[in-house]
Amino acid sequence: MHRALLTPLTLAALLCGPTAARAEEATAPATETPSEAPEDPAPEPPPAPEAPAPEAPAPEAPAPEAPAPEAPAPETPPAPEAPTTPPLVDYHKGFRIRSADQRFSLTINARVQPRFTFENEPGEDGRSSSGAFSIARARLKLTGSLFDEAVVLTLHVDFSTGTIEPKDLAAVFQVVPEQLYVSVGQFKKPDDRASIASSSKLQLVERAITEKYFGDGRDVGVMLHNDPTQARPVEWSVGIFNGTSERATLDGGVQVDVLTGVGSITGARFNNVPARPKPMLAARGGFILGDLNAYDESEPGKGRSGVAVAASGQWTFDADQSGAGRIRGILDWIARYHDLSASGGFFLASTQSGETWSEQAFDAFGVTAQVGYAIAARVEPALRYARIVRGGDDDDRQEFTLGVTGYVQDDAVKICADASALVDEAPGGQELTWRARVNLEVGF
Repeated sequence: MHRALLTPLTLAALLCGPTAARAEEATAPATETPSEAPEDPAPEPPPAPEAPAPEAPAPEAPAPEAPAPEAPAPETPPAPEAPTTPPLVDYHKGFRIRSADQRFSLTINARVQPRFTFENEPGEDGRSSSGAFSIARARLKLTGSLFDEAVVLTLHVDFSTGTIEPKDLAAVFQVVPEQLYVSVGQFKKPDDRASIASSSKLQLVERAITEKYFGDGRDVGVMLHNDPTQARPVEWSVGIFNGTSERATLDGGVQVDVLTGVGSITGARFNNVPARPKPMLAARGGFILGDLNAYDESEPGKGRSGVAVAASGQWTFDADQSGAGRIRGILDWIARYHDLSASGGFFLASTQSGETWSEQAFDAFGVTAQVGYAIAARVEPALRYARIVRGGDDDDRQEFTLGVTGYVQDDAVKICADASALVDEAPGGQELTWRARVNLEVGF
């Protein structure tokens, strides 16, 4: 049975087998047989070259920008606001207030001098003594500087007499720094050194007796001058004044009651402006060597040295035809070596003796000398001699003064005490007056 079935199929397989096998080999994948030797692998084809990376497209050129609009013209910036720095306040030779730009300033000074004076003097019934307290000076001074000291205004008043007494009321205009100034108003005239010096810079309680007789203090007028504290070695000043001094007189009318004979003053006022000026011409010139302040009698502890000499003259004319013409000449000096100071002067005066001003007669001669020495800038003893020789008989006067000053706070607080012997010539002999004074000064 098996043969019957295999015969046709076997025949077909025999006829078609090789061909089919070859076709199958061609199409079927080759398989390795472990028992057979491995065939050499077919060489792998070389890797295809990599395609280059596509280049990035070139950036497109930017489209041209539209032209920018023209910038507007720059605006002018507003002016900067003035600084709001507050005024400056400090102490420099007084309390000082200055503007923010320091072109304007106001300096305030004040001082008071309480004093006790004792005198023992001769009288008709023998010698008599008296003593009293007083306020020698009570002063307030305002000094304003304008436009970097191009103009300086001064208001200086005294309250010691119970009324307001003007001292300096002046404007000083700077023309050439240190060399030329113009002063207008009421102020100290070119006079002797002690009169020009401040009363706060004295070595003794008060000035010498020669100052009251020959000195003339302040007056109203105009003066050209330099700055003696800065312009050295030469100092000079020249001015024209009313010739009536600072002292005011009472002007007014008098109305008399016919029944009682009592008169009363009407329309009265105090005034130092004359109806007709005399006038007065005053001049001063000299030299200053060294670093001393030539108008301070003492500078304790400052170590300054030098010498100064000056001459001054005053010619009071008779334009008002009062017959009171006068001429005065003064030569004064001061020398200082550290804390040792010496000063003095010579005075000569004549008065009108006839109807015209040119008719002059001798009036008086004066001399003064003073010396002092400051010890450790705290204590300063001083000695002074002064004399006035008048034209008449038995009319001379001499002063001998010894004193000491204690400086508590430099010049701000100091106390001075002195004792004087005043000798007056009198018919039949000399008269002696003893005087003692104690003066306290407080100021700034």
